[in-house]
Amino acid sequence: MGTFGSLTSTRPASRRGEGDRDTRLLGTRGFAPPEQYGFSQTDARADLYALGATFRHLLGPVARKRRWKRLLRRCTALDPKDRYASAGQVRRAVYRGRVLRWAVRPACFVVVGLCAAFVISLFANLSSRLAIFAVLGASDTAVWEDDAIDPAALRAAAESGSAPLMYEYNGSEALARYEDVSARYPDCLVVYSGYMDREGALVYGCIDTTFSIREGAYTFDGLRAIVRAAPDGAISAVETGEFDAYAPAGIAIYETIEQMPRLAE
Repeated sequence: MGTFGSLTSTRPASRRGEGDRDTRLLGTRGFAPPEQYGFSQTDARADLYALGATFRHLLGPVARKRRWKRLLRRCTALDPKDRYASAGQVRRAVYRGRVLRWAVRPACFVVVGLCAAFVISLFANLSSRLAIFAVLGASDTAVWEDDAIDPAALRAAAESGSAPLMYEYNGSEALARYEDVSARYPDCLVVYSGYMDREGALVYGCIDTTFSIREGAYTFDGLRAIVRAAPDGAISAVETGEFDAYAPAGIAIYETIEQMPRLAE
């Protein structure tokens, strides 16, 4: 039996005397496996050692890449038991690396890209973005215990950095400002969010509705505006760029909308 680096003459053990060797080296050193030097009996795995050594020589620096390094290390293992059992196994290992390189990795990139697109689409949607901020704890709130709203105390908390994103407020001011907002938007259903911003303005949703006789209730047609009613009576709409700062109020208003019936199309 011959390999790339040696010539082997195999004889039954009963015909070999003690000290006889079955190997005569005829080729270049470094390509023959250790068993060719008399460490153990040679078999087909000796050829795989020589194959791995030849590949390492031909591949040059490429052999140091992880894909080839692992394969060649197993081919040229010192103990034959640690090598591949056959050339078929070597071929399958090469094909597995090719599949990983040309199929699995691109598929992973595609999946990552789709996940990124999904996250971007979530943040592009107002209600989804508000919900995400709430889940992540970005919409921290605190309860305003007093019935009266103290603008000076609100300013002091904001300046000290101790103010939450919004305050939960259910005092008497909510009804008074509800009436002011209803007067400004007489054709809308006004709902109170239950929240107050850092400046003492209460937040309301102004919803376009239609009264359905069949449902016996107002049906949702659309959200016209989210507005804030300030302590001085000023009423202004919350702009799109401010929605993140009003996340708790926006979520509360959207939860109310979700409970409203819709007109059948």
